[in-house]
Order: sequence, then C-alpha cells, then structure tokens
Amino acid sequence: MCNPESRLTLQINSAQWIEPNGTNGNNEVILFEISDTGCGVAEDKIPELFDPYISLRDGGTGLGLTICKKIVVDHNGNISIHSKKGVGTTVKIEIPVFINK
Repeated sequence: MCNPESRLTLQINSAQWIEPNGTNGNNEVILFEISDTGCGVAEDKIPELFDPYISLRDGGTGLGLTICKKIVVDHNGNISIHSKKGVGTTVKIEIPVFINK
C-alpha cells in the first residue's frame, strides 16, 4: 500500500565527476536527486522505466522518463533510478558542468 502522505524532496549539489572505472575526473557535475516516500518500484521493473510507452501508472504515457533520459544523455550526463517497493524512489541526474575559459 502506498503512503497517502508521501513526501517529495529535491536536492541540488555540485560534485566531482566519477569516471566509470572508479577514478575521479577533473570535471564537476551538477547532481539532482529527486526522492519520494511513495509506493516505490519493484527492482525488476526499474530497467523498463526508460523504455518508451512503458508506464506503471494508470493513464501514464510512458514517455516522461524516456524524454528525460534523452535530454540527460544529450548533455553527456547520467540518470539512474533507485527504488524499494513500499519505501520510495530516488532519481539521480548528473549533468557535467562545462566552463568556458
């Protein structure tokens, strides 16, 4: 059952880019974390959330996260979803900061 008093939180921070191989990069990123204390998503469903026309909500189009991922990737960023059924969900978006010198 979902929490009828679900809370939504947005955090925005800067961080150092972490390369996939675990080494630190020289670039900074802006890190957006959007979290809720809602229903959560089953772990096996998370990879499907970025697929077009896949929605876990009644009346959803399944395009929101697909479009978000396209925008983030077009800006050389990363997007990930962490969720636990009955606890809530966190969407993390990392966008590199490019400074013109």
